[in-house]
Amino acid sequence: MKKLFFLPVIAVSMTIFSAGMIKGNVVNFENTPMPEANITLSGTTLGSATNDAGNYLIKNVPAGTYTVNCSFIGHNDVSLKGVIVENDSVKVVDFLLFPVEYQMDEIAVEQDEEDINSLLYFRDLAFMELVREYNIPAPEMNGKIDVRTKPGFWEMFRYYIYRIFN
Repeated sequence: MKKLFFLPVIAVSMTIFSAGMIKGNVVNFENTPMPEANITLSGTTLGSATNDAGNYLIKNVPAGTYTVNCSFIGHNDVSLKGVIVENDSVKVVDFLLFPVEYQMDEIAVEQDEEDINSLLYFRDLAFMELVREYNIPAPEMNGKIDVRTKPGFWEMFRYYIYRIFN
């Protein structure tokens, strides 16, 4: 009688507690491990962070189809849709991340000579003491200062790749 009771309990508990795992590695374009990258499963509270070697492991993932997301500060976010996890199996999902350069529009700063001189003379005490002690002349300003930015390497790279394939 006891055997008949424990057999269904064991069978039910095996089906309830069986789940899969997702593991993998996160590297950048130079094949360098990305420590502390975040890995999440969309629509769940499951996730993990990579270790110093760029490896991660998400345990107790119920069987199903998921979207696996990978994010790291200063790099593009990557999502892999349609990852199928089965009970009692390990699914390997690796990620390759590329850095993202944020480019600002051109900035023009206009200030008169008096404002610039006051910033140069009084921005910190050490510089002010150098001016007094060694009689360092302040640079002469001719009206306005123009600060321009240029596109970075990755903006140009993406532009040419886009032009090649589109």
